[in-house]
Amino acid sequence: MSTFFSQHKQLYYLLHLYQLYQKQQPWNHHQLAEQLELSTKQFSRYLKRFKAQGYFHYTPGNGRSNTSQIHWNKNIHEVLLNALKRAIQQLPIEEVNALFEDDFLISTFKSELAIHYFKQFSSPSNPNETLLIPIHKPVHTIHPHQAKDIYSMQLIYNVYDRLVSIEHHETVPGLAHRWETKVGGTRFYLRKLIYLHNGVILTAEHVKTCVAPLLNRNSWRFIHDIVVESETVIWLMHDVSETYLLHLLSTLEASIFVEGEKLTGSGPYEIVSFSDEQIRLQAFPHYFGYTAFIENIELKLVPSSIQRILTMDNQPPSDIKVLSYPNGDCMLLFNPNRPYFSAKQHRQLFKQQYHSYLRGVADALPNAIAPLHEEPFHLNIGISKNKVVLNARLKEVFEHLAIPYKLTQLTLNDYIEMDSIEAYDAIIYTNVSFEQSPFHQLRDLLDEYSFFSHFHQHNGLFQMIEQSMMVNDSPKWQNDFDTLSQFLQHEVYALPLFTHIEQLPYSHALQNLYTLDYSLIPFAQIWYNEK
Repeated sequence: MSTFFSQHKQLYYLLHLYQLYQKQQPWNHHQLAEQLELSTKQFSRYLKRFKAQGYFHYTPGNGRSNTSQIHWNKNIHEVLLNALKRAIQQLPIEEVNALFEDDFLISTFKSELAIHYFKQFSSPSNPNETLLIPIHKPVHTIHPHQAKDIYSMQLIYNVYDRLVSIEHHETVPGLAHRWETKVGGTRFYLRKLIYLHNGVILTAEHVKTCVAPLLNRNSWRFIHDIVVESETVIWLMHDVSETYLLHLLSTLEASIFVEGEKLTGSGPYEIVSFSDEQIRLQAFPHYFGYTAFIENIELKLVPSSIQRILTMDNQPPSDIKVLSYPNGDCMLLFNPNRPYFSAKQHRQLFKQQYHSYLRGVADALPNAIAPLHEEPFHLNIGISKNKVVLNARLKEVFEHLAIPYKLTQLTLNDYIEMDSIEAYDAIIYTNVSFEQSPFHQLRDLLDEYSFFSHFHQHNGLFQMIEQSMMVNDSPKWQNDFDTLSQFLQHEVYALPLFTHIEQLPYSHALQNLYTLDYSLIPFAQIWYNEK
């Protein structure tokens, strides 16, 4: 029994009694008491209480063959449902999950409660109301240099600003209102009187302090020095193309912030409160850009049990539309640095078998692969607990090919921190592309924190493409991306990744927003529809 039901015994017994009668079986007084794990005296007391409260009329069965009769009031289902609705709005997430995972509660109630829970994410009637946005994983971090997951990046996108941004393949001023490139570097002119959320005015020194730690990363080492010329002028000394530099400065890791008791940005929204379950944002009144249309936004974590029910039902509420778009790949990524998959023939054969099992058709391929060495071995495979079908098919392939294996379930932290990643022969990996331009897609693959780059860091092709990006302008990047994609087609098994966004009041025009990446929604441009 869940904690909630143990604390609300009357609701538990009333609900249990109602669910027993849904089975349409004949019950006598003694059997009902037994089903509820009550003595007949206790059961009689509850019956009198329920009857007095008007839930039903009860006729006890007289004689051995006579069954008891309960005549429920017509609105009893709604009464019980409303009691459960009030509960899930107030319970912490752990208890909501326990309630939904309790086998006692029938699926009809679970489905109705899940749909009701999601309906709170609805259109605000005016801009002063709070807009609730569902998130399906806790935000891992609000530090731009550490963010790797979509929910952290979504928050960072709206709380911090960058020197420039890329819109429709064009560079647009951000915190810097103009810039000029000369031999050896680029000079940026900051807007004047940019207020941070803590009331401090942003200066070039703040920008230097924020960007300097990035220079230790491979993708930023082309910047040789940062020179502050004045409070609003800063030089970045480099030897790459201006186009490459500006694109890199538009990435989320280049967000500008100030560290103190807490991280502070200058974006259109400031963080009012932060926890794993709930994040409250408020429009920043001194934002240098357009004032946000909606004053308050709350990111609320959806309990995993509710997510599973809606996924199994495959039936979102009728008034919540769903937008799907491809924004990356879910893939089986082989580690060529490990003995077993160091042979290309092993990678190719395994890919073919995996593809066959995912399609539900086993091709006429060998039932075993000759090992590269005679010593006993077990393949160590990292898997994501959320990719149930992919994991199941992976087991089938190992068993079909007679390969000893060990599956290790990786957490989100494991993927982000990349701890002991070299210990795995292969991993199930989700590569989310937060931007759709060739530059950002290439950076996702070449970044030193990318699994691709980690496994292929000594591959000359990766190094050649990275050098090409730094000296060439954007038209050449598409060719570089095509070259790298062609290489990866032979190295990984990938499936398109589709993200589903529960359409909120702004979503009917989502594709008309200026951002090129639907994953990163500019909250400041969300509006409400009076109708």
